[in-house]
Amino acid sequence: MNTLIFHKQYYSIAIKSHNKAISCQRSVMELMKNRNEWLKQDIIDESFSKLISNSTLSIVYSGLTIESFINFYGMKNNTEANWKKKYEKLSLFQKWNTIVKDINGKTFSVPCLNALRELIKARNELVHYKALGSDAKDFYNHLLGLESAPNFSYELLEKASQCIQTITLLFKELEIIDPKTSIADLSWDEDSELWYHLYSVDL
Repeated sequence: MNTLIFHKQYYSIAIKSHNKAISCQRSVMELMKNRNEWLKQDIIDESFSKLISNSTLSIVYSGLTIESFINFYGMKNNTEANWKKKYEKLSLFQKWNTIVKDINGKTFSVPCLNALRELIKARNELVHYKALGSDAKDFYNHLLGLESAPNFSYELLEKASQCIQTITLLFKELEIIDPKTSIADLSWDEDSELWYHLYSVDL
C-alpha cells in the first residue's frame, strides 16, 4: 500500500493554531487591564474572533492528527486485506484501542483512554456544529457592565490545550507499548523541498 502521512502536517497546524490562540488570549487580557482600552471594540472583537478561530482549528486538527496517525500505524502493521477486513470501519476510539492492542498485546491506561474520548468529543462537537454560546459582540457587551477586568479564560482554548496534551500523552504511552514509535513521528521539516517524501511511504 502507499499512503500519505498527513498526520505530520495536521499536528503542525494544531500546534501553530494553539499557539496563536494563546497569543490572542494574551492580547485580549492586555487590553482588559485598562478599562479605557475597552472602548476599542474593533480591536477586542478582532482578537476575540481570532481566539475562537484558532482554538477551533487546533481542536479540529488535533482530531485529524490522531485519526490520520492511527490509520497510518494500522496500515503499516497489517496487510491491506486484513486492514480493510478488521479495522477500516472501526470508530476512531476503537481503532486506537484495538489496533495497538492487536499489534503489541498491550493497550493504553484508563486515564489515557479517557483523555482520548474527550479529544474525540471536543472534535465531534465542532464537526457537528451547534451555535456558540457567545461571540465577540457578546463578549464586548459583557465587558461594558464590569468595573474591573475579569479573570479571563475561554473554554474553547482550554479544550484546545487539553487536546494537545492528549496527543502528547497518547504518544508517550504508545512509545512504551511500542518503542519503535515516538512523538517525534509527528515532526516534519516545513522547509524541505522533499515535501512529498515527508508524507508518502510505501507500506
